[in-house]
Amino acid sequence: MRFKNLISFALFSVLAVGCGKKTSVSPPVVAAEAPKAMEEAFKAAPVELRQEAVAIGQAASQQDPAAVSAIEQFLQRPDLTAEQRQAAGRVLPAALAGARQAAARGDASAAQALEKYKATK
Repeated sequence: MRFKNLISFALFSVLAVGCGKKTSVSPPVVAAEAPKAMEEAFKAAPVELRQEAVAIGQAASQQDPAAVSAIEQFLQRPDLTAEQRQAAGRVLPAALAGARQAAARGDASAAQALEKYKATK
């Protein structure tokens, strides 16, 4: 009898977890949309934080290789909300793409930024 109760409880637990709310993952942002994505996520943030976020979004949209390390450092801030952290994370692929393109054109600083990024992953 005890075994049946245990099985019933386990089955119920699995079903209950499986029926929970699904979280949606937002897709990465293209470079042109990076400033807007950062502005929206940081509109209620303190001015200094908002300015830094917008500057990072602009750097990513301009395919500045420095945006890669700036985003990585920015993501380490403990004062970011989950939404803000997600927005910065969504901008990172655009920054990486810009750095890859610049490195392919022979930009040494872009190649260095990519190597530094790869070393941390």
